[in-house]
Amino acid sequence: MFRKYSLCFLAAALCFLPTLSLAANDSVSLHLRWKHQFQFAGFYMALEKGYYRDVGLEVTLIEGGPDKSSVQHVLNSRGGAYGVTGTGAMIERADGKPIKALAVIFQHSPLALLVTKDSGIRTFSDLRGRRVMLQEGQQNSDVIAALKAIGMTEKDIIRQNISYDINDLITGNTDAFSSYVTDQPHQLDLLGVSYHTLSPRTHGIDFYGDILITSDEEVQKHPERTRTFIQASILGWNYALEHMDETIDLILEKYNTQNFPRSQLVFEAKESAKLIMQDVVKIGYMNSHRWDRIAATYIDQGFISPDYQVADFIYQPEITFADLLGKDMWKFAVFCMLLILLIVGLHSLRLRRAVHSRAVELHKEREQLQENEAKLRGLYELSPLGIALTDMKGCYLEFNQAFQDICGYCHEELQTLDYWTLTPKKYAEDEARQLESLQQTGRYGPYEKEYLRKDGSLIPIRLNGLLIKDHEGRDCIWSIVEDITERKLADERLRKLSQAVEQAGESVIITDKHGTIEYVNSSFTRITGYLPKDVLGNNPRVLKSGNQNPEFYKLLWNTISSGNIWHSAIIDRRKDGSQYPALMTISPILNEGEEITHYVGIQQDMTNHEALEEKFRQAQKMEALGTLVGGIAHDFNNMLAGMTGNLYLAKKKVADSPDVIEKLENVEALSFRAAEMIKQLLVFARKGNVKMTPFGLTSFLKQASKLSEASIPESINIHFDYCHEELVIKGDGTQLQQALMNLLNNSRDALEDVQNPTITVTLEEFEADESFINKHPDTCGSLFAHLTVRDNGSGISDTEKEHIFEPFYTSKEVGSGTGLGLPMVYGAIQSHGGILEVESGVGSGTSIHIYLPLLEEHKIEVISEEYTEVVPGSGELILIVDDNADIRKTSKEVLEKLGYQVMEASDGLEAIEQFTTNQDSISLIIMDVVMPNLGGVKASERIKKLRPDVKVIFATGYDKDETLKDEMPVDKHMILSKPYNIVKLSQLIREQFNS
Repeated sequence: MFRKYSLCFLAAALCFLPTLSLAANDSVSLHLRWKHQFQFAGFYMALEKGYYRDVGLEVTLIEGGPDKSSVQHVLNSRGGAYGVTGTGAMIERADGKPIKALAVIFQHSPLALLVTKDSGIRTFSDLRGRRVMLQEGQQNSDVIAALKAIGMTEKDIIRQNISYDINDLITGNTDAFSSYVTDQPHQLDLLGVSYHTLSPRTHGIDFYGDILITSDEEVQKHPERTRTFIQASILGWNYALEHMDETIDLILEKYNTQNFPRSQLVFEAKESAKLIMQDVVKIGYMNSHRWDRIAATYIDQGFISPDYQVADFIYQPEITFADLLGKDMWKFAVFCMLLILLIVGLHSLRLRRAVHSRAVELHKEREQLQENEAKLRGLYELSPLGIALTDMKGCYLEFNQAFQDICGYCHEELQTLDYWTLTPKKYAEDEARQLESLQQTGRYGPYEKEYLRKDGSLIPIRLNGLLIKDHEGRDCIWSIVEDITERKLADERLRKLSQAVEQAGESVIITDKHGTIEYVNSSFTRITGYLPKDVLGNNPRVLKSGNQNPEFYKLLWNTISSGNIWHSAIIDRRKDGSQYPALMTISPILNEGEEITHYVGIQQDMTNHEALEEKFRQAQKMEALGTLVGGIAHDFNNMLAGMTGNLYLAKKKVADSPDVIEKLENVEALSFRAAEMIKQLLVFARKGNVKMTPFGLTSFLKQASKLSEASIPESINIHFDYCHEELVIKGDGTQLQQALMNLLNNSRDALEDVQNPTITVTLEEFEADESFINKHPDTCGSLFAHLTVRDNGSGISDTEKEHIFEPFYTSKEVGSGTGLGLPMVYGAIQSHGGILEVESGVGSGTSIHIYLPLLEEHKIEVISEEYTEVVPGSGELILIVDDNADIRKTSKEVLEKLGYQVMEASDGLEAIEQFTTNQDSISLIIMDVVMPNLGGVKASERIKKLRPDVKVIFATGYDKDETLKDEMPVDKHMILSKPYNIVKLSQLIREQFNS
């Protein structure tokens, strides 16, 4: 019997198969709302994937624009015309245009206002009195409605016609700019402009976005074509949203008339998906009640009359059996009758069996439900995420242990609280947006906020929610709460680490395991000159200078690729071609499996460090020279003291022989010049004392030039070009005169065998610019006296320039130079806090540039000490104490010639004995500082205990400020440096007696 029924069923099914026929494709057109972009992606994919073709349609897409209307296209075409427009089409319907809304593509309008963050505008109420660029007519009616919702009208703003140019917002031509949130915000992000979005939705004004329209005539005359066009378009939109990358590729290939970059289309795709809400609402769905609310907004604004019929505007396809079955209805009726007979025949056979089977199934289902409920309850209780159920007022109905741990409240306490108790007030605006999303879409989040715990602390959380109905049909909210404290701390640690790397003073480079650069920090750019875009994706070999051989890099690679850390000094090349020394460390970065995934290189620019090392080496040379000079200065000065004393006595002997006196005075002058040279050597080696006083450099050089010019042969042209202003510096005139003399002598020697030999000396005021200060970071101040000595001589090679300031280095022939000229110049300028630069090349002459810091004052008073007349004594007794017998003898004779009585002592002990015996007679003691047995200072202290008022003049051949700084007396005493001028000595002795 069952077989019989089966044969009958098969026969009926064969009768029911409809006859197939192929109809010719209809040609239709679709006018887009705007220019090609992702906003119309679904239509592109419906065309590309053949969805239109499959339903017999040949569709032509027409690009929109500022002056193109989809409504006009639909009404002016003869048939088969469709368009994409906005909710404003309802107003055009009210104006008598016979159009219908077929389907909604965007559930929310992307229209909003953009404002810059520095405009101070944060809400619609802040727009009062501000300039707002809006589209013409009703296209921004949602913005006007939002203003009205907060008690404002269009008169409260300064309305401007939209320019469609976002630069008007950036440059300040307007305060608020009507835009699509799917489009212009990305352009602002690319330009680095911070912005804020004002959406009418925050005030309950929620219009549809893009809608599909056609004419009443098309719907009436071609209902099947209208229906299939809608269905094919929706298929295209579903595909486009599920295959965004493929869709974007298609737009870039065929429809990118606006030349958008891929990033712009990606941004638009993601933002459009949020507004289309494919996961929540079926694409194309239209809600009549929502259309009523939109109509009410337009009625309120006066765009349409209160008696407007919304139903006439909305497309309502008729669904009938005739539509479904058409010509095959009789076959369907026959099939149904046969099917009923078959069911009745089988029903009695299976009924008893079904009842028994169903009872067994119900029992198993009940057990399964109990098991599933136990599993879900276990997941609920053991979940590390907080789970809570609240009613629509926020009162907690149910929650798990994890939620209690997050909030810090126990079960009984939470039952008395609500959602708003745990939410700080600062999140009120965010909560309003999430509640709006819940009401419109049935869900909210995910979003981040903080809960206020029982102990008053704030805990960061991540929140999701879903709108459900309980067993009584009441709305409730399921919420999932995640404690993100650890993640926030990890993010902060990561932020600090990344900022530490980015802001480190050393260059940091990260490459992949093949050496391709993936990251460089800002110091890399500062040191090398390369921007990140210059090197990312490249190999670090762009820095190779050629100073390291291939074996060097082979060793480097072998070291790091074996998992070891590599350290070395290196010379690299900057983007501008200059080279710089660096200290480099490269370390491998390992993953959890101890495999190398990346390398990190840290490079320290050693340019300044090497300059400091060079200064240190120069200082060591100076120290060595100072030790040498300081060692001989004492003995040399003692010999000069003996010479000058004897010369004074000799002049007294031959007072009646002027020629002899002249010769003796010349020898005496040479002796004092030798003493001055010792002082200069001490100063040069940083062992001597430089007496710095303010003086006019311009006047000084004019005078010094006359003396220096005498050493220049007449065959050499010498020019002095000094500024008219008096440049005042603080310095030592003797040092600077010696420096000028040394420079002129060097220029003179360099001009040998040169045609038209010329020396030029210039002095001018110089104001340092930023590059000069960066080149000389130790410089103080910005105003300098700039002295230049220039010649057109043989010049100095680059190799020689590295050594010219080293003591005793000379390129002259043996006997022609000492190698101390330029080093003494260098030392003199350094002691003045100045700067010395050399500009020279072989065959191109030499220019020496000296920069001396200027003082602000321009008027100075110079006090000159002149010692011209000998002051005779009156028979006073003077004790001479010196370990040098020649000095004692000569000094005794000189003092006796001056009219004094003299006693001698060879050291401090003998001086104490002599003074103890003759303390009432001795009027003054001239005492050497350094002596065997007992020095002069210690001896003076003992003598002072015997007679505190005794006068003491210390005499020394050492440098008293450096060599003897630890030997000099604490109290102020008169100190003479050997050799001393006899006239000066006589006057100082008299001053001591008169004080």
